[in-house]
Amino acid sequence: MSWLSRLHVGMSVQAEDGLLGSIASVPRVDLGDPSAPAEVIVLALQENAGPGVEEFRRVTRDMVDRVESDTLYLNLSRQAVPRASEAVASAHRRLRDDSSHISIPLVEEQVQVDTRVVELGYVQVRKRVDEFMDEQVVPLRFQEVEVERVVVDRVVPEVIEPYMDGDVYVVPVIEEEVIVTRQLRLKEELRIRRQVGQQDETIRTPFRRERVSVDQHWYENDGSSAGITSMADPTTSTPVITE
Repeated sequence: MSWLSRLHVGMSVQAEDGLLGSIASVPRVDLGDPSAPAEVIVLALQENAGPGVEEFRRVTRDMVDRVESDTLYLNLSRQAVPRASEAVASAHRRLRDDSSHISIPLVEEQVQVDTRVVELGYVQVRKRVDEFMDEQVVPLRFQEVEVERVVVDRVVPEVIEPYMDGDVYVVPVIEEEVIVTRQLRLKEELRIRRQVGQQDETIRTPFRRERVSVDQHWYENDGSSAGITSMADPTTSTPVITE
């Protein structure tokens, strides 16, 4: 049998160090469900709460030592029993006060003026994209190489490496020839100049422009709808209005 089934309102609650108070309420829980919450509200004595103070304590299953005859015994001291929340204490105070008082509500009528939204019309906004072709002249630079073959035909004592002659890159062309003695003869030089030219090229690039038209629809007195269409020209600041 569950310990809750043996409790009743008014039963004494005894802590380890003395009398705590009496049971103010027993929860209505499923006694066959051991996981159901079980909290007993105890009205503490004035000597435990203070003179003129009505204090409620909260007792849970783990605080109960045993139930004998008409007394609930706890396994902790009176000060260790936690206080009930203010909402629970207020509810128990109202229950105690309702037994000796009756409340009669007083009512009166009040006029409240509200506003409501009435639809007068609607606006339609359309966006159109115009596409144009843009032409621009873009200067492009390019480089060319000019090779000039210069006949030298002279004997040189050693191989000549390529060198710069001003803005001309000279590449010596050497060959060996067999005579009584071996000697180097400069056959020719390649004179390479770099030229920078410029030409104009036309590039056609498409671009798009957005235009906005606004349709206004207003309801007439007879329920019909009169439409006004306005076109916004992006090139001017004055809209064109057509009815």
